[in-house]
Amino acid sequence: MEIEQLNIDDKLTCLALAGSLDMGSVMEVKAEFARLASSGKPVLLDMSDLTFIASCGMQMVLAALKRINPSGLKMAVLNPQPMVKTAWEIAGMAIIVPVFTNQAAAFEYLKIKPGGSDLAETAKPGKNISLKIGNDLNELAGLCHEVHGFLEDEKMSAASIYKIDLSLEEMLTNVIKYSYDDDDRHEISVSLQIDADRILLEMRDDGHEFNPLEAPLANLSDEITDRQVGGMGIHLTRTMVDAISYSREGSTNVVTVSVNIN
Repeated sequence: MEIEQLNIDDKLTCLALAGSLDMGSVMEVKAEFARLASSGKPVLLDMSDLTFIASCGMQMVLAALKRINPSGLKMAVLNPQPMVKTAWEIAGMAIIVPVFTNQAAAFEYLKIKPGGSDLAETAKPGKNISLKIGNDLNELAGLCHEVHGFLEDEKMSAASIYKIDLSLEEMLTNVIKYSYDDDDRHEISVSLQIDADRILLEMRDDGHEFNPLEAPLANLSDEITDRQVGGMGIHLTRTMVDAISYSREGSTNVVTVSVNIN
């Protein structure tokens, strides 16, 4: 994940985001993002080169917006990639941080007069992979990377890969952060099966019994003061995948996600 501050206008802070905005990268750039966003100016987020965003990334943006909004300042998003834009809209973020496809329209929303230059195969069914990690966010980052590479090697579509990436990031981050009361190591199992018309993802953990299908949906209020920083991850996953199910097998939570192959 990279953040670059672009010098476009002395009345505007423009941040170009590139790479993947997931749990691992958010922890690395959170302080820098907050510093750059706290410039006393409106903020334009150029997402042209952002390939993935999880709820934690949206929460980081929302936290920064809450800091600048009391001064009457706004944020806008410029040119997000299709799946990033879809996730942004499903999470209700576009209500308070709108999306624009051209710089002039974004400047108009931010009440800035333009003063600079513009910012400038067939699936292979029957493949599977099984992995195990401990309840550690660093291990989760490695697992997500391995699954992403596996799906790319099997020529899955960008949209299908995005949905699987999102499911792993959101569901397992929730397990690691909230499912255990002790400091012991617990094993989390992940299996992925590519069928003729869908990808099946199964996640198993021995944490507290928790059915994500019964979790209350995130508050997507357009009032910034009412909007909570957390709670978007399960909402994003449930909305973007094609099917999701939960069962409790003895002391094991089993979540199964189905994503159609496009």
